Parts: sequence; C-alpha cells; structure tokens
Amino acid sequence: MGAYCAWVVHQMNLFRFLSSTSLLVAVLTMGYQAAAARGGPNLRAVTLNPAAVVGGAASTRKVWLTGVAPAGGINVSLNSESTSATVPNSITVPAGRTNTEFTINTSVVSTNTPCTISASLAGVIKSAPLKIELASVSSLSFSPSGIIGGGISTGTVQLNGAAPYRGSVVILLSGSSLVSVPPSVVVAAGASSATFSATTKTVSLDQRIAV
Repeated sequence: MGAYCAWVVHQMNLFRFLSSTSLLVAVLTMGYQAAAARGGPNLRAVTLNPAAVVGGAASTRKVWLTGVAPAGGINVSLNSESTSATVPNSITVPAGRTNTEFTINTSVVSTNTPCTISASLAGVIKSAPLKIELASVSSLSFSPSGIIGGGISTGTVQLNGAAPYRGSVVILLSGSSLVSVPPSVVVAAGASSATFSATTKTVSLDQRIAV
C-alpha cells in the first residue's frame, strides 16, 4: 500500500512539472511565432547604463533587438513601474537598426527609490532595474578661499541635483577651533546649493583649515 501511495504522489508531481513546462514552452513559442509572423526580429534586451540617476535628471537608455529591424521599423512598448520615472509609451527601432535610444525623465525624490523599466514586443518582455537617487553633496567651496584671521569667508555647499520638497540638511564640521561654522545648512527644496558663513580667529602664523 505504501509503495502504491508513493507511486501516486510521484505521478502527480510529474504531471505538475509537465504541465508547467508545457505552459512555458507554449508562451515562448507564441512569442517566437508572433515574431516570425511579423517578419522581423524580437526583443533582446533593455539596457540602463548607468543603472542609477539623481532624481530630477533625465537619462538616455537603449532597447535592443535580436536582429535588424525590417522596412518601416519595429514598434516597442515601454513601461515604468514607478511614478518617479516616466518613459514614452512606445518607441520605434528604425529600419536597418538593431537598437534605439529613449529618454527616462525622473522626479526629485526624498529617498533612494528603486524602479524597473520594461520593454515589450510580441509577448516578449525585457526589464532592467533603475535606481533614482537622492541628491548628495558634490562640492564645498569658500570665497575668498584665503583670508586674514578674524575675517569671514562665505562657504557654498553644492549638491549633484535638486533638493527634495522638504529641503536637504547638510551637516557642517570645522577641523579647527580657529574656524567656526554653523552645525548645518539647509538646501531649500528645488535648489541645488546653499551658502553659510565661516568665521575665523586671529592667528600668529598662516593656517590651513579643513571644513
């Protein structure tokens, strides 16, 4: 009896495997049949390189075909799973080409946001991950960069993109008691830079201070 039950379980598992395999083969076959009926290549890949962009910036990416597009070109559908990244509804790979570019427009984000960009053609879907990044500090400068002790210099914090709707708080720290800076400076929403004052003390020798 035990051997018979084991045989029944084996047959059921085999049936499930064959059923799922048949479905996968059918889906793939439909995609290739559609490509054959269309008389052209199918979708090979969508590439996002680099795979990260600062929120608020636009980026150009590519879709690739398995072969050369025929006369009239091939229309490829596009989709973004996030409202922070928008793409055209579709693009056309021109005749004689194996790829074409499209633009991804992103929104300013308050935190690093993952997103998937997909392209589809004749039932074949290709996807690639995109990371929309929060703007970060790209540089810090002072004007003037050299002053007499006791004077004040204006510092500028520069971001690599726009600050989100609540602004970006940048922490400041002086490398010496001879220079005083505020504990932080706020880059206003939509702006990419902010200024602050660095106050110095009188010195007896030239000093180079890091902030």
